[in-house]
Amino acid sequence: MARNALDAIRLDRIDFGISYDPATGDYTCTPNGYSDIHFPPWFCSLANAIAEYSQPGLSLTRKWVTHSKHALPGKRNNSVRPDFVLAFASNDPTKDSTQLQAPPLDSPPTRTPPMVAQSPGIGNGVPDPTPPPWDSVLIVGEHESSGSTIDRRISKLATYAEQVFIAQPFRMGVFAILTSKKSTNVSFWWFDRAGAVGSEELEYGSSQAHLLTLVRALHALHSMPSVPLGFHATGILWNPQMPFPTNEQSKIVCCLDILDIPLDQSPFVATGIVGRGTRVWQSIVSHAGTSTAVAVKYSWRSTGRVPEGELYNLAYSRGAVGLAKLIDFESYEDIQGGLRRNYIPSSNPQIYKTHMDSHNRIFNRLIFGTTGATLRDAALAPLDIARALLAALIGHASLFFEAHILHRDLSPSNILFCHDPISISSPTKTCPEGTKLYGCIIDLDYAIDIIDYRTSGAADRTGTYPYIAIDILSGKPHRYRHDVESLFYVLLWVCCYPCGDSKAADGKLSSARQGSKSRSSTRQESYRPAPNSRPAEIWPTGDPLRIWYTADMETVAAHKISNVITRLSEFESLFEHFREGFEAFEGTAQRLREALWGVDGTPVVQLAQERRSPDEAVRGPREEAGESGVGYSERREQWVRDTEPQGTACKEKQTPKPKRRGKGYSDHGSKKQLLVEASELRPGVSDWEGYLEVRTILEELVQDLQEEWDTENMDDDKGTTSEDRRTVGVQR
Repeated sequence: MARNALDAIRLDRIDFGISYDPATGDYTCTPNGYSDIHFPPWFCSLANAIAEYSQPGLSLTRKWVTHSKHALPGKRNNSVRPDFVLAFASNDPTKDSTQLQAPPLDSPPTRTPPMVAQSPGIGNGVPDPTPPPWDSVLIVGEHESSGSTIDRRISKLATYAEQVFIAQPFRMGVFAILTSKKSTNVSFWWFDRAGAVGSEELEYGSSQAHLLTLVRALHALHSMPSVPLGFHATGILWNPQMPFPTNEQSKIVCCLDILDIPLDQSPFVATGIVGRGTRVWQSIVSHAGTSTAVAVKYSWRSTGRVPEGELYNLAYSRGAVGLAKLIDFESYEDIQGGLRRNYIPSSNPQIYKTHMDSHNRIFNRLIFGTTGATLRDAALAPLDIARALLAALIGHASLFFEAHILHRDLSPSNILFCHDPISISSPTKTCPEGTKLYGCIIDLDYAIDIIDYRTSGAADRTGTYPYIAIDILSGKPHRYRHDVESLFYVLLWVCCYPCGDSKAADGKLSSARQGSKSRSSTRQESYRPAPNSRPAEIWPTGDPLRIWYTADMETVAAHKISNVITRLSEFESLFEHFREGFEAFEGTAQRLREALWGVDGTPVVQLAQERRSPDEAVRGPREEAGESGVGYSERREQWVRDTEPQGTACKEKQTPKPKRRGKGYSDHGSKKQLLVEASELRPGVSDWEGYLEVRTILEELVQDLQEEWDTENMDDDKGTTSEDRRTVGVQR
């Protein structure tokens, strides 16, 4: 095929810089130029010509185009401009272009004139005024810029690949091409959720063998069906008029045994490349005359972690409440064995194997029968958020104290608010009779079974960056108190964002806060405030918690210690950034700060160090079976004795509330190092006592906001109950 394509191009006398030597019968290639103006159009024209001669039908629906001067339209694209791309657009909407086959390798040259038909928005290697959208891009390309390093060029390719992942929900991997500005060198790359692998450089200018390899590669990339091109196609169906499952027009449905779930509305799409790549849909399923709201989650789980669906079922079996209801879960292909087909590079194979041992991932689908709004929803009222935080605390405690599972990733995206309270079939010690949960926690991908815990082989961090506890940022083992600390940071975040209604901010939310880039794909700046920084610099106007998601872990930990724990005045200055209507949260934030780090009987608020060694795994008194001869049952009984409150009196015990302190209060550090046990929220206060204390704080917040709501609406909707008025208020 490759030789035939070159013969056809030569016979049609098209000037692509391809030379033929009759004496040797060899072809060589010299581009028209290497500048940004000349090379990308030349490369696209050559690739399109190869496709026209080898597969004329398919070439009408896929075209190489260059748009380096125009940003491709799409979500969160931030004016990203690849130098060239392979995009698709079907002229015949009734034909699935992925089913078209290329001619045999030994077929004679096809004399169809090159560059015949055009599709809207798809050019023929020349700049087109209508750039293709990101959801139509199949392959991305980068032409070397003057003075750029190889790392810089690969980083730009990664930026393009990230946009494809964002725009195309079932894209598993993305091919990319890197060309040289100085010579006829080209390399091919593959990006997936474990990173990137690339080929050696191919010099196609002077070697016919390499030129034929380039032609075969361009032919193969152009003619690939959906799965080899990097699309997931198992367990889903889509509109047969669309060649790939890329956008709303694809009308993608998730297939169960007796149900098809339309995937229309996607309220959450993760950015970045390396990582879970989570995407969530909300849908309405009609079956047997009833309609049910469901949520469908797809993500890449590390193969070193327990499947999330198994943890949900384990939690249910141990009596946990306050979790989303899991309907079904399924696992599909992994990266190393599935997408990369057990690829091992010839150079440094051991380094590659070591990397994949900790970075290999497997594609998962989970379907939930519980839906709601995450705390990122700007439409939620303060009472909604307070109720959701309380429900999250109770659900998290039930998961920990009753199911013996530690969540380890509390964030605004992992807490749902539900307009209707979740029914509790049987009361528990963490959720007594009469408790109404207006929300739940989700996402057990980072959770661990504490009783039967083994250190995960996964290399990524546990937690969502801005909300990670200080000890975790410093590499300490994960405890119950660290999740409560994360919940505290969640409360601060929802009070500040979005910043449009902030008392201190008059600007819009920054593009970084909107999730345009992730730490996994882009190196962010490290910001260290000066020792005598003013509060306005510590909490930047318009984006007060910016440092918590842009700086390195050491800086974030130091910032939280200094400006949340040690310096009360700086912490209280954050209240100036709270949104209108969140004034009641100020006292709650102060009380939670003292609940986490206060020293009982003193005015001191101080970070305590754990008595156990920092490198100990999160096992408490539970040793791995085989290390001490203690089996699972013995370890479970021991853990329950260590964590559960003893007797009815303890279950009923209410710890003293932290005193509400005015803004004039000044903390004074203690010279004595405080020590906290692994099973304590703070020194001298057990996890269970700490839970009861924090629960009381949040219950009082909910009560205050409910009374405020009832007072404001006393004259409206007379004759309705408080709950009825609340529902009416939500709908408004």
